[in-house]
This record gives sequence, structure tokens and C-alpha cells, in this order.
Amino acid sequence: MVMTTSSGGIYTRLCQLFPPPSEGERRQGAEFRFDIEVGYGEPFDRHDVRIADGSDGGVVFARSDYRVKLDAGFAVADLRLHDEQALMHAIVNAYGAILIHREWGFLLQASCLVDRNQGYLFAGKAGSGKSTVADLSFPRPVLADEIALVRVRGEAIAVGDSPFRSAIRSKGDPVFYPLRALYVLEPSLRVGQVQLKQSESMLAVLDHLFFWSRDNREALKLLRLCKELTRKVPVRRLYFQKNNLFWDAIR
Repeated sequence: MVMTTSSGGIYTRLCQLFPPPSEGERRQGAEFRFDIEVGYGEPFDRHDVRIADGSDGGVVFARSDYRVKLDAGFAVADLRLHDEQALMHAIVNAYGAILIHREWGFLLQASCLVDRNQGYLFAGKAGSGKSTVADLSFPRPVLADEIALVRVRGEAIAVGDSPFRSAIRSKGDPVFYPLRALYVLEPSLRVGQVQLKQSESMLAVLDHLFFWSRDNREALKLLRLCKELTRKVPVRRLYFQKNNLFWDAIR
């Protein structure tokens, strides 16, 4: 992935979010490019994202404070931002759309931890405890504290280091870890877990996805990815207190 911008502030923020590519990645070349500039629209006012067809066969996502235009091949993304505050949501929008279009995987509203070389996802809405779970899991490596990167392509479902962080900085870990389980967080006075049925698992995954589209073909791709995940990985509801006892319950 290559990102270009003439804004010093945006460049600094990108360097914080995304580790520099390795020598091998530079030799391979970029699969897609993000061109990012500021000076668009108005300050953020609401979360509603408008979707329209692009003039070249691509797609356009727009909010009051940003516009994302993806070309027909989902290889070049033109991002226009009102300010640096819009950067994260705009990139998540574009990056998530590219992952689904290529049927590689998706971005999930979840924290992600590594324990004994296996990945664990903890999905939840804002305020459900994703960051708390990450904080309480030290010294386990944190792959995500807000938005998790899930790879569905291949035999095994895997999770990788996500640059989309709210507090805990990414270390640029290049390794993908096999996903052991996905837990839907439920704050509680007790600690325990309940296995979800296949239909419940699908709804739980869909409810925590970052996905904007009005294209039925993209929606079908997403459904196939979610079905593959729930077929191979157990999805459970996790009742947890604000302590690390949940690790004893889920192993």
C-alpha cells in the first residue's frame, strides 16, 4: 500500500499509524494507492455515510468531513478530508471496502489479543469494554484495541496487526496468527461464556463490521466471508468483569 499527501500534518499522522514497508514489500510493489489531501467539506456533524456510483465505474463514499472515491478496480483511492480528524474514518472506509472487494477479509469492531500464538477477538460496540480487555490482558501482545484486521482468505482464519488504534500503538507485527475464537463482550457481575448458534454467530459478526455499500455483489462477498469465519471459528458471548479472570474462563 502506498499513500501520498502534500499535507505535513497528514504525513505525520500516517507515519504514526502505518509502519514503513519492509524491503521485501518495497520490492513487491503496492497493490493499491491512497492519495490524500485536505480542504474538503465541513466539520463532522453526523456519522451518516452517503454512497454513490463513481463516474468511472467505481464508488464514492461521502460524509460532511470527507469524501472517498475508489476507482473501478478498487486499486486507487482518492481521499479528500476536511481536517486530520476525518483521516481515520476515511481510511477505514476505503481500506475495508478494498478488503471485501478482493475477498481477502474485513475490519471488525473488536480488540484482538494473542495468547500462546493464537489470536482472540473481543467484539463490541463503543463502551462495551474492548479497550478494557486489551488493557487487562498485559503482557499478551495487542493486535487491535478498537478495529481488528481479520483475514479470511486461505485455509485458516487469521488476525493481524491493525494500524487502526485508539490508544495502544501498533508495533508493526508482520505475523498473522490463527484465530482461536471470537467473543462478543457483555459486561456482567459474573464471568462465563455461551456458545452462539450458527445464525446467531452470523448476526453477531455482521453487527460489528465496518461496511458501507449499496452493491449487492459486494454484500454477497461479505456474507460469504462471514459464513466462512463462523463455519471455522467458534463465536461465543463472553460475560466479563473488569478484571483478567476471563482468560481463565476462555482457555
